[in-house]
Amino acid sequence: MSLAGVGMAATSVFLHSQYRRVHQILDEQRAIGARVLRARYVANSQTVKDCLDALLPIARGCVKDGPFIKAEHLVLMLRDPTVDKGKKRDLWERLKIATFVELIGAAYIVAMLHAVLSLQCNLVFRDFGVDENALVELPPTQPIGTDTKNAYMHKVREHVLSASFVNAVFSALEDIATNELAEVSLKQRLGRDDVARRVRHICDMVNFHGLDELSGNWLFAVDNERDLDEDVQALLAESVDLANELDISKVIHEATFSLLDSVLDQITVVEWGNSQRIPCAQLLAPLHKAGNELLECVPDCLDTEPVGQQFAAAVLISGEQESVEPMRGFS
Repeated sequence: MSLAGVGMAATSVFLHSQYRRVHQILDEQRAIGARVLRARYVANSQTVKDCLDALLPIARGCVKDGPFIKAEHLVLMLRDPTVDKGKKRDLWERLKIATFVELIGAAYIVAMLHAVLSLQCNLVFRDFGVDENALVELPPTQPIGTDTKNAYMHKVREHVLSASFVNAVFSALEDIATNELAEVSLKQRLGRDDVARRVRHICDMVNFHGLDELSGNWLFAVDNERDLDEDVQALLAESVDLANELDISKVIHEATFSLLDSVLDQITVVEWGNSQRIPCAQLLAPLHKAGNELLECVPDCLDTEPVGQQFAAAVLISGEQESVEPMRGFS
């Protein structure tokens, strides 16, 4: 073999070795990047959970102070011995509606808060930092100042937990539930699947007046936005874009269904027992209790809801140029 041939062979071997080394470095970097993203994702998920727990008392207050009729008030009226039978029949029908509305409304409020907090936390905390063992540095996103983060988080929470916001949810639910449950008598025996079907249909039928769906334009359209810092306004604008692009309405609906399914599963064990069906009137007390408990302690089902997980991951990597590979670290 000529010297030129030997040189070419040596060069080929060298280039192949470098090619393999580059691919090895990139594979290792992708693995490190996935670990960094995964750690941030887990940390953000815990932050969302902690924030949601802290906001539940405010949510309970909003529901308690709302102008809509409360199940507890109707129960007190039913216990009044001076109320005649005709009036009590009407009160029982109103109690039926109020019980379902409060349960579904509580699930909606919790689901909306969770989705909004998930978007906020993964948006403002997506400056992941760089793993010290990384062979190639990840380009960090632009850090967001603490004051900006706090102003943005507070303003949106203040909006979502406003009386007008909560009342809009319950008003829409009450209109739909009244029509959906009109044909359900208090003596009618219902199974778990019957109740689940009714509840899901009410959720599917809800159409928030002037808002169509639970869009980012509604969830992040805070009052007096122009009075806010430019950085906060930028975060709000990006929140609207992300919420609409990633279909936050679907995230909220799926989370609502997940919460309601979890509630019905718990009631099934306690109330239904071995019975296939029980009278509607007998279900009102446990359903009312379940609605109250949703605003006191959120079931763990939200942490594992697939659509919500994908939504959070998509927001977290929204500032990165290459988003496909890190996504594999979230499954």
